[in-house]
Amino acid sequence: MTAIGSKKPPLSRKSIAGQILFVVALLLVARILWTRNQPERLTKVAQINFNYKIVGDNIYGLGSVEPAIRTQSVHGSRSRTLVPNDPNYPFYSQSTDSELTIVEGTMYYVVKARSIPSSESNAYQGSPSYLLPPNGLPNPPIARQKRAQRTQYPPSADEIKIRQIPLQGGTPHDVATFHTDNLCLVGSHVFWIRPEAEETEQVSYQGRKWWEATAHSDLMLTSLTEGTTRCIHHGIYRHTFLKLQPTGISWIDLAPYPTQLTLFYTNASDGIVHALGPLKNQSPNPSAMDLLELGGRLYWSTNQGLMSSTLDGTDIREILKPSEKHMVPLQAPFLYRNSLYFYMQEESRSPKDQPPTYLCRLHPDQSDPLEIVRKLPALTTYTPSDGYLYFDRKEQHGSLWATLTNDDANETTEYVLCRIPMQP
Repeated sequence: MTAIGSKKPPLSRKSIAGQILFVVALLLVARILWTRNQPERLTKVAQINFNYKIVGDNIYGLGSVEPAIRTQSVHGSRSRTLVPNDPNYPFYSQSTDSELTIVEGTMYYVVKARSIPSSESNAYQGSPSYLLPPNGLPNPPIARQKRAQRTQYPPSADEIKIRQIPLQGGTPHDVATFHTDNLCLVGSHVFWIRPEAEETEQVSYQGRKWWEATAHSDLMLTSLTEGTTRCIHHGIYRHTFLKLQPTGISWIDLAPYPTQLTLFYTNASDGIVHALGPLKNQSPNPSAMDLLELGGRLYWSTNQGLMSSTLDGTDIREILKPSEKHMVPLQAPFLYRNSLYFYMQEESRSPKDQPPTYLCRLHPDQSDPLEIVRKLPALTTYTPSDGYLYFDRKEQHGSLWATLTNDDANETTEYVLCRIPMQP
């Protein structure tokens, strides 16, 4: 028995070492848990456009410095050229989201024949563009004054090719050739407008003027893997804007006044054209609506919440009202592994606040459809791939003096690719 007031025996070296190891283990566990919730810093993406695709551990995209398709590892190798520029057929895209696609180890991309001026093309370039009638015209229709004779324009169009190349590299080759003013590449399918001769006329009413066109062109759907092409919609204006959607396209049929404009949607897998009817009244700019199809319904986001309808634009439902949860939706919803995801941000209480952003999953058939999956870094654009969300983070570097004096002129800016697991 130790006498009262006597000193405790000193700890042995073995006991001290054990305590140190215990503390180190706790620190390592804490760091692992902290790191799991932090973005993983990968590599710089200085030579590839922000609109890139990620497959496995590789990035693919058009070069930001030179016109070429480049690739590099997400873990930090230098980028290399996969497809050099062809001066006779330079890269072409009407939408940056549709410049290239990757399907089952194959890349498809769009090139356009270098334009050669001709008398016919010059004549067509001088034709008027279709203009919507001005707002406020009476309905039922009024007697219109025609200020110009109908003019017919030929169905000439530029040559556009779809080429393919294996992701591991090789020689690109043509898989399809089109003569069109307008196309969208969706996976291994191409929506394009086959031009036919069209007439235009200028119409005026009480000092207001606009052009109308009689549309005879066809909307076509081509499968690059099967080599088939079919007409899915007749009587479309050849310069109609085709809005790229995750699984297909949407567009507004332009029609002479007083015909009501119609919003259409079609899926690349079946090519069935759906007239969405009243859905166009859900947005002040229906031609720009982001529509996502899942389970026979369409989903889209508004400032008020997340909406849904059937494929004919009816049975419109409010699936989620974020204001009830003091959150606002960000960007358009996206489909990943057959689930519907979207980003939400807490309502800002002050202009100086940086409210947190969340990755959310939607369960439309549940009474509480919102599942918050995880908290995300500050608002940016994310690319989902293989269980990760990839994003670009802006970093500024400068000397210590520049930092202390807030001297932005001597700082350099670079964009670094980062990723964070979709599941925490």
